[in-house]
Amino acid sequence: MSLAHHQPKYERAEAIIGYRPQKFEKGYLWEALQVAGSGQNRIGGRLVYDGNKRLAILGDTAMALAIAGPWYERDDTLASTKLAANLIEAVVGAVWLDSDESIAAVRQVMEALGFFAMVIFISFPHI
Repeated sequence: MSLAHHQPKYERAEAIIGYRPQKFEKGYLWEALQVAGSGQNRIGGRLVYDGNKRLAILGDTAMALAIAGPWYERDDTLASTKLAANLIEAVVGAVWLDSDESIAAVRQVMEALGFFAMVIFISFPHI
């Protein structure tokens, strides 16, 4: 994967999510940043169909895993509303794959994006 002319965008994405990919050559984060119709067909040696949608599905599941434990332990009720857009889910999916399926890495990125603060605010708006 050649990111030479995309390096500033890639580094900015790393700074925003607070995570530096361990498997840079796989290009998971770059794939997460692609939207449908972006023209990216091969990333990290893989054929990428329809932009970041597959990573978004994986990220949605990884996010559910990351919040399930704390939610269960607090014995609170969380709204089942979808709280994240496809881009965030895809980025989380990329981190999940890149980090060898590390929930800790997923939580780190979600915290960097303020996700847990948002969940608490939505669940308990008067706090």
